[in-house]
Amino acid sequence: MDYQEVLDEIYRWRDGLYRARQGIDVIHAMEERIKNEPDGAKLKPLYFILAQEHEAQGNHAAAEAIYRQDPIDEVYRWYENVERKRVGIDVIRAVEERKITRLWSAC
Repeated sequence: MDYQEVLDEIYRWRDGLYRARQGIDVIHAMEERIKNEPDGAKLKPLYFILAQEHEAQGNHAAAEAIYRQDPIDEVYRWYENVERKRVGIDVIRAVEERKITRLWSAC
């Protein structure tokens, strides 16, 4: 199964879940699926839809905690944020500032 097929299967499952459950029950079902999922290729998209659901239900802290589990995703989301908020400002300078901030906080 290629990655697009994995995504399609997960989104079909999620859509069926929305028809059967609401609110916190959706989150509990997603967490249960993640806990019992034997296919490691499906975990990242499952965590992503769980984070999206937390955001949709107003729990931004829980969504952020999920996003921060993957350092690559954290960098990607930070970069998107820089592009969105710093229109017209040199992105390279923003990256350099981030590096310097990380270095100082490590001391």
